[in-house]
Amino acid sequence: IFSGYDEYMMDTLILGGNGGIPATANFAPQLTCGIYRAWCEKEYETMFGLQRRLSALSTIYSLDSPFFGIIKKAIQLSGVDISTHVMPPVLPANEEHISNLKQILQRAGL
Repeated sequence: IFSGYDEYMMDTLILGGNGGIPATANFAPQLTCGIYRAWCEKEYETMFGLQRRLSALSTIYSLDSPFFGIIKKAIQLSGVDISTHVMPPVLPANEEHISNLKQILQRAGL
């Protein structure tokens, strides 16, 4: 069982699930993979800290709907050379969304 929600990744592991597939794994794999590694190594304090950071990222989903343009911009901001082109009905992230996205990423330590 895999969680698709960032906020539930740690809880899914604790309750017997196998991991997560949140969209944030595309631009913050150090958090999602870090949570899984910490769980496997029984480093629970590390896992809790990473989960707090990952949960803070979930606010990006409310920046736009559908959120694919936001995710693509986050991937680009993480240093991956990716096109942020999207197909209708999805719109590219506008300047306000990008500004908010940068603040969210910064608060999460990314």
